[in-house]
Amino acid sequence: MHKFVNKGTGATVSGTAFRIVLPLILLITIVIAVILSVVFYSTQKANLDAKIAAENSVRSILNDRQSQLATLAKDYSYWDDTISNAFYAQNLEWIDGNLGSYLTNTFGISELFILDSKNKSILSLQEGLPADWTDTIKITGGLEELIISARESGPEPIPVSGILLIDGLPALVGASVLTPEWEDSKQVPTPRPVLVLAKRFDENRLAEISKSFGLADFRFQRGDLSLSFPDLSSLQIRTLDDSFLGNLIWVPEQPGTSVLNYIKKPLAISLFLVLIFGSWIARASTLTARRLAEAHHMTSKLTCAIEQTNSAVLIANRSGTIEYANSEFLRMFWHHAAEEANLKLSELLPTERYPRLGRAFMSAFNEQSNWAGEVEHQTMDGSKSWIHATVTPIKNKNQYSDVVCVATDVTHMKEAFDEMAHLASHDVLTGLINRRLFNELFEQAAHLAMRDRSRSAILYIDLDGFKEVNDTLGHAVGDQLLIKVAERLKDSVRESDVVARLGGDEFIVLLHNIDNRSDVEHSAISILTHLSKPLNISNHPVCISASVGIARIPDDGFMPNELMRKADVALYQIKRRGGNAYILFSKEMDTHGLSNKV
Repeated sequence: MHKFVNKGTGATVSGTAFRIVLPLILLITIVIAVILSVVFYSTQKANLDAKIAAENSVRSILNDRQSQLATLAKDYSYWDDTISNAFYAQNLEWIDGNLGSYLTNTFGISELFILDSKNKSILSLQEGLPADWTDTIKITGGLEELIISARESGPEPIPVSGILLIDGLPALVGASVLTPEWEDSKQVPTPRPVLVLAKRFDENRLAEISKSFGLADFRFQRGDLSLSFPDLSSLQIRTLDDSFLGNLIWVPEQPGTSVLNYIKKPLAISLFLVLIFGSWIARASTLTARRLAEAHHMTSKLTCAIEQTNSAVLIANRSGTIEYANSEFLRMFWHHAAEEANLKLSELLPTERYPRLGRAFMSAFNEQSNWAGEVEHQTMDGSKSWIHATVTPIKNKNQYSDVVCVATDVTHMKEAFDEMAHLASHDVLTGLINRRLFNELFEQAAHLAMRDRSRSAILYIDLDGFKEVNDTLGHAVGDQLLIKVAERLKDSVRESDVVARLGGDEFIVLLHNIDNRSDVEHSAISILTHLSKPLNISNHPVCISASVGIARIPDDGFMPNELMRKADVALYQIKRRGGNAYILFSKEMDTHGLSNKV
């Protein structure tokens, strides 16, 4: 395989040895300097990008876990069985099967408390077993603020979550007030009791996160580590009262360093030998021929060193002729078996196939500008991959004549980042978008409606009788039912509409560009019709219905929070009437229905 192409045939040994040898030495030095600078720059940039991406992903994961814990607290606090068997009575068998060992084994809950109106513990569980609240468990960092915030919710509980300190360890904590499901259910005193769920950051749970998301040496460390361990990725942990606890730290992936560690030794050896060889030639011009041969030998060693890297390296001149291409570059971009001694840049990287790289080379040649970015690449077997490339002009004697390109396959890293981003924005069970992403899309839709005077609507959907399915057939059947409901919701609306799961058995649909009220009602009827069709889940016949509360843009306003509230008020009204129907929000609901709700 040709390592350097389009080089001269060499020079004869003569009295002008220095004029022949010294440019060669300078050329070698420049090539080494350029390659080293590009390699080191790419190394640092790749490491920094990987570190930042990992920190952002961990932050999203932590926020998502808090949201999931808050939703779980609401699911169990908004349940008549919890009020009857855990608050008014201590049904130990029911508590263990539905709260204690079940929540610990299924969701990793480490602590569970039910506090009465005076914040006295009615029920205390630790790792699924009864525990004494006052003697063995110490919670600091804002528990009182969490309880107050939970009690500020309306008739339907609004869960809250945060990070507190439990027995000296940080823990995710979710809280929600106990609320009867129906008006004729057994009521609770005021202020309402609070259900508190916690998941500690102990070694087992940190190890679970580390294994699930590939975070090496993931652990919690007290104190500020930014000065002591600058190379570690970290995320500050603060309690609800803004007390600094410490950092979640892990060893970030360092793709650039891995490549550098692989090639730095042969590169350093080659550079050292070339420098010694150059000084030797300068002192003994009579041995020019032998020195030139050894210079070529040293250059070959340098080429071998680069050949052993995982990065593809190419150097091209202004005329478009490739001066250097290692085997990795040819393997990546040149699919012909025959060697090409006069390979052109346009043949190896055709502009129609790699337009971004073509523009980068032109900018490097004409404007001496650097470029770094990702390009899509099609391999020999037809599959798609992603390449991270840098294009840098080489300055020689105040002139830019050459350009060096270093490319690395980052397909696996990009797929990993895409997967982490998908997990942070989608519901794990149903695959629908989650509350966080829906809120972003809803805000965009509201702004577009305000700007374009278009009409949209949101349909707040709550399943009727879902808790009975969970209670009689089990949570596994309930989970399969939620998956089927998600599929039917997507089949009931247009591809341009948005379907999301807010948590539990609550879903929401955003209808874009609705012409009139009848279109909204038609969509609601389609949803109710699809959901009412019988299902067979794990050999269990299941029938389900739903209640739908509707708010419209601009009829009910433009502010997303206000529209969500109005849709929730409408949903509450239709649930009170027995469900299995839809209703559009009206001003009368806001003046009468909401007051009854409060």
